[in-house]
Amino acid sequence: MKKYILAFTFILAVMWIGGCSWENHRNEEEDLQRLVRLQVYSADDNTLINTVEEKELLIRFNKWTGSDFSYSEEAQERLKQEAENSGASYYIVSFNSPAAKINDGTLEKGITITVFKDSNIIEMLVDPGNIKNFKIPEEFLTFYDEISDEDMEFLRILTGEE
Repeated sequence: MKKYILAFTFILAVMWIGGCSWENHRNEEEDLQRLVRLQVYSADDNTLINTVEEKELLIRFNKWTGSDFSYSEEAQERLKQEAENSGASYYIVSFNSPAAKINDGTLEKGITITVFKDSNIIEMLVDPGNIKNFKIPEEFLTFYDEISDEDMEFLRILTGEE
């Protein structure tokens, strides 16, 4: 009888550990939301600076880009002017796995973030190709934000220079 209880306890422990592992895997996939790669380009000559495929950085990036850009139209215009006066430093481009079940495996461009020199202002451009059913002008897919020093440091980490 003692052997059966021990075997039953062992099976439950294995199932519990396996279930937790599966739950973590599922949550990780949900956190990524098809994001598979980030590429960082120099704004000066458009050369590739770094490619990021580490899951931890991708998850952090995905959570960060989900933040709220709830600035008024006037604030957006002010940030745009300040950004244009600063000049671009580098671009971060996100790439997602295709959403369609039948696809050729080509990654889809998600968003492009422009980081500006000597400023905490960024520009986020949602790729128009993400909107499948109708065409939306790029001006409605572009958002500006003034981010914290901590967030700016995270974006610098993505360049691979730190």
